Amino acid sequence: MNDQASKYDWPEGRPRITHMGINVIEMDKMVDFYTGIMGMTVSDRGFSERMQCNLTFMTSSPNTHHQVVLVDVREEGSKSTINQISFTLPSLAALRGLKERLDEAGVESNPICHGNAWSIYFDDPEGNLVETYLDAPFYVPQPQGRPYDLSLSDEEILKWTEEEFGGIEGFVSQEEWSAGLAKKMETPR
Repeated sequence: MNDQASKYDWPEGRPRITHMGINVIEMDKMVDFYTGIMGMTVSDRGFSERMQCNLTFMTSSPNTHHQVVLVDVREEGSKSTINQISFTLPSLAALRGLKERLDEAGVESNPICHGNAWSIYFDDPEGNLVETYLDAPFYVPQPQGRPYDLSLSDEEILKWTEEEFGGIEGFVSQEEWSAGLAKKMETPR
């Protein structure tokens, strides 16, 4: 048993696992399974220009955009079904701190804003894609993804996000989106 602990101080809070992406071969069959058998609700679908594939986002909570994302990039006979492992952090300061740790360790990372979240993507030592993120106070139909500058202040990042994504049809506050999804799920809030 390995009793290692983090060598870093986490004043803002440690990353907490929140969702995962699964590479799939048959999207419709997988959507039917996760909605029909597992009781999840499709919260978004779309084509990712960045990844060049279709994505289906699903959740079992009206307050969470997705807990599972299905990605149609897996080929028949491929072994890994993991697309990404995602962790949330409590603040932009915590994202900045993690970015500094990644840079110090020589780990290449990619900050991407989805409009509804500010993320940093990087590979673990065995090549698994890891996402760390903070939810934004907005909902933007997904998939979306644009590079952003973590050296900006919190206020500047918030303003940039609203300006960058605010013109997209369907852009609303996170509260409005959650209320609409709760109604769709017929779940009391």
